[in-house]
Amino acid sequence: MSDWDRIDKLIRTREYDELLAVARGLDDADRKALVGPLKEFERHARSGEADLWHSRSCFAIIGAGVLTGASVLAPWLVRNGFRDTINPFQTRRQSADLADSVLDILEVRDVPWLPDLARRLADRLSASRFDWGQFRMVTNLVKLTGIDPPPTDGLVLGLAAEGNWADRALGDPRWLAVVPRMFEVAGVGRIIEESAYFEVGWPQRIAELAANGKLDRGMMIDGAIAALQRGGRLGDVRGFLKVYEALEPDLPEIVDRLRDYVPILADAHSSVAGVAQRELFRADDAGKLPVDLLLDVSHAVFLRSEKKLVRAQLDRLDRVIGREPGRVDDVLLALGVVFEHDAADIQAKALDVVLAHASAVAQRTRDELAAVASALPADLRAKAAKALGTVDAPQTLMTTLPPVPEAPVLPTPVGSLADIVVFLYGRTLRGRGGGRMLTTLSHTVDQMGEDCARAFAHGLDAHDKNDRAEAVDALLVLAARDRWNPAALGQQIGVLAADVELSLNRVVPCLRDLAQSGAASQVWGTVAAALPPMLSPELERPPQRLADLLALAVELVEQVRPTTSIPGLADVAARRGGSRIVTEAKRLEAALPG
Repeated sequence: MSDWDRIDKLIRTREYDELLAVARGLDDADRKALVGPLKEFERHARSGEADLWHSRSCFAIIGAGVLTGASVLAPWLVRNGFRDTINPFQTRRQSADLADSVLDILEVRDVPWLPDLARRLADRLSASRFDWGQFRMVTNLVKLTGIDPPPTDGLVLGLAAEGNWADRALGDPRWLAVVPRMFEVAGVGRIIEESAYFEVGWPQRIAELAANGKLDRGMMIDGAIAALQRGGRLGDVRGFLKVYEALEPDLPEIVDRLRDYVPILADAHSSVAGVAQRELFRADDAGKLPVDLLLDVSHAVFLRSEKKLVRAQLDRLDRVIGREPGRVDDVLLALGVVFEHDAADIQAKALDVVLAHASAVAQRTRDELAAVASALPADLRAKAAKALGTVDAPQTLMTTLPPVPEAPVLPTPVGSLADIVVFLYGRTLRGRGGGRMLTTLSHTVDQMGEDCARAFAHGLDAHDKNDRAEAVDALLVLAARDRWNPAALGQQIGVLAADVELSLNRVVPCLRDLAQSGAASQVWGTVAAALPPMLSPELERPPQRLADLLALAVELVEQVRPTTSIPGLADVAARRGGSRIVTEAKRLEAALPG
């Protein structure tokens, strides 16, 4: 039996130990004779003979004994070695054993190109489709050859994921040099975030290494901040935030990086932005934050929707005025941006700060503030006018409803409208593209009854934003066809919200979009009908975001100028306390005709 015949048989029968012994015993002449048959055999296996492809780990073993040169062996091992695509349940232990076997063969051969092989395998180590056996092969080659670990994305991801191994590896300064790359590789942040729940996770590990001087503390802080600036998936961001918090930067370190926090506060996830705001406030409390920088970052914060961040920034600027009265004009002009905020309570808070200091500013500043105050609701404009002078009403953007579309030709036979609505209602509730069904219904319905109104109410509450957008467009079609029944839709929204079957935080923005698109009168009628069930004294607690719906009603009053009151509103407005619901109810009660 020839050498190749013996190898052929061992591969087919998967006799790994015997094949390993053969591979270890080959000399140069054997290798030269076996290269051609081995490559041809692999091509045959890859062409579709599944039974042979099950033996691909054998190809890695014999390839390590036969093939010469890193440029040839690296792709061969990646193609044939560590990841078993036929058996996805192959364990990491099996992959590691294969890597150790291949390395054993290469050590026996004593070839000079192992450093090159390590680098090539590291370059081919995918971060998105990670291969533990290949990672083990690279790390062992790094240890054997003494080269610096190639800081490729895949190798960095493996370092992050192998926490227990990393504790040993990081005793070697060569691996410590790879740690800064962890802040740059996609997916590592999520691994760091998950590791924080172990006894020793990466946040604690990095903080301890930095405290011991093994890692450059400044570089670690800069890396975490850069990762937070970059953003990305929330899981990644949380991991890097945990590293930053574990490092606990002191005041001098924060002051050295003041401008690095600005883009985080402007664009990052709210939890991350809150940390950036906290650090800037620490610097401000110590007198280390220039007022001009605080004003610049305030403009970015005021464009955010998170009320907690905006309120904190408003309070901070109010304190600045007390501390540096000479900058009152600059601060109040910065506050003018908040007059265009979506939330009326935020607008009111900004106005209170402006009015408290309006007497101390120049007339030119008051004139500029009066101009931007036109964006405020009517009741707040009247309040602003007492201190700032004449405040003009905003220029109303005239919008018209879209033209009535032609009704689509429906296939026959078509069931009754009730059948269509029932089907639509179920689809909408399950979140399975109900918006498209609403579009069809809006072109064909003759009257919006209870079932139809309920379907549209759920459409405005759909979890998918595209479905909500289609529900808005469908209602505009109904408005253009004069088939929108505000009382019916409002009743359904009110009852469903009162029963906690509908979320106002999704419905209210849709209603605001509809009002701004030319359906203000229909939206007012809908809101007026929706409020009584939610204002009922029989409810144990009001629906969440009821205050947002009341604030929208205040905006609509100025546009529609209704002539009737809303049942139950006066009782809520008469309550004591400073809750936002009571505040907005008082505003709406004052705006409506007596």
